[in-house]
Parts: sequence; C-alpha cells; structure tokens
Amino acid sequence: MSLLKPARKLHKILSYFVFIQVTLWIAGGAYFALVPFKPLVKSQDYYQPPAITADPLAVSETIRYMDEPLESLTMSPSAQGPLLKTGQSVFSVHTGHEALPIDKDAIARFAQTLYTGPGSLNSPKFLDTVAPKVAGLVDEVGGRTDLWLVEANDGPGTRLYFDAYGTLVTVRNDAWVGFDLLWKLHIMDYGEGEDFNNPLLMIFSVSALLFALSGCVLAVGGLRQSLGRRLTKHKRARG
Repeated sequence: MSLLKPARKLHKILSYFVFIQVTLWIAGGAYFALVPFKPLVKSQDYYQPPAITADPLAVSETIRYMDEPLESLTMSPSAQGPLLKTGQSVFSVHTGHEALPIDKDAIARFAQTLYTGPGSLNSPKFLDTVAPKVAGLVDEVGGRTDLWLVEANDGPGTRLYFDAYGTLVTVRNDAWVGFDLLWKLHIMDYGEGEDFNNPLLMIFSVSALLFALSGCVLAVGGLRQSLGRRLTKHKRARG
C-alpha cells in the first residue's frame, strides 16, 4: 500500500510527458512490421539495379589517360555506359576521356531499362535542388543537388534520381518517405536519423521505463486490493 500513492503520482506525471512518444514508438513499430521492406520500401519490386559491364582493356586505357593521382577509383554504370570516378573527375570507359553531362532523352532511355513496375515513366526533370518532404524532416537524396528525376505513375509513386552524368543515385517512393519519417521519430534523431544514443532518446527511454514500472506497481496493488475486498466479502458472507 505504501508504494501505491507515489507510484500513482509518478505514473500520472509521466503519462503527460511520454504518451505522445510512446504512441509514435508503437505506430513506428507497427509500420516497420507490416509494410514490406525490401519489395516496397526499398523498391526491389519496381526497379532492377543497373549492371556493370565493361571491357577490361577499355578500362585500362581509360586509367592510363588519367593524369591525376589515383587516391580512389570507382566504376559505376550510367546512361552513357560505365564511368570511372576519381576524386572530382569522371571518365567514360567508352570514350576513354572525361565524361560530359547528358541530356534528358538519354536519362529517359536508361530509366526505362531499370524500371520494372506496373506503371509508366514521366519525362525526366532536372532539379537544381530537391525539396525535403514532411515539414523538412525527410530528405530523399541526402542533400545532393543537380539531379535528374524520373517519376513513375504507380501505386507507391516510384522516383528514380540520376546525377548529371546519368548515374543512378537512389530510388525512392512514398513508402520510403513514411518509413524514414517514422524511423526518425522512433529514434528521436530528426536530422540524419542514425544516432541511437542521442540525449533525447535516452531521457524518453528512461521515462518510458519508469512509466511502465509505475504502471506495474499500480496494477499489482490494484489486484491485491481487489482480492482483499473479495476475501473480506466472502468471509462476511460465511460468517
């Protein structure tokens, strides 16, 4: 009995403090469990990642053409064939020279080879910047600029983003936006959505734990009181 009064007071105070966040945790958990992640959120049923195919001799010749130190070198498929990227420079394996930005027709043809969904693709649009969604909380492209956007007329609203050279940057859709929003709300990191150890999450986690424990104390205390009243009533009935 001595614990019931402080537990009731603590539980009431914490309920005002954590109930919104606890609701968001539950909503996020339900979304993560119910919405297919790879097929829908990651768009695996709606596009096929481009394959990298290149003639080793052509790659070697392109590397020889580069006149800058090769601190790092990556090869990526693109709308103009395989590209070699080193530092800020981009080279075309097909031509052996520095790659040039491409036009919307090449982007449209390349996007058509990647898209596997049931819808049709709109004409590519070049975007200087991509506006964040949902009150600025969701950034589909991680702050990248100067991108081609190809949107699909399908259920999830598939969106393919390409850089100026025709390299696929990312594929997004409305399910991904919902997932990213709820994920950031879930871990309470409203920026990058990667920090599990931020102070805000720690405070609310401890508060939610105390809320649950005080609720357990109230539940056990209420059960004991109920059983006590039943026993007393039963004794009086027999006596």
